Amino acid sequence: MRIVKVILNFHDYDEMEIINKITGANEFNDENWVNLEIIEAHPELLKYIPDEQINALKNGDADHIVFSAE
Repeated sequence: MRIVKVILNFHDYDEMEIINKITGANEFNDENWVNLEIIEAHPELLKYIPDEQINALKNGDADHIVFSAE
């Protein structure tokens, strides 16, 4: 069994549309799961992620950040 550790990162629908476009996901998705590899490929995502969340990915304390619309 594998335990996947995620961090929830909430945004309004307008920001979610931008985030989804950056990653190539459907722009109307309510969720977008990213890992460190995706963030490194799209550094413009850093604008939407607090430093402590990035550090958690880098340190192995989290596997994914889940952008979610609220």
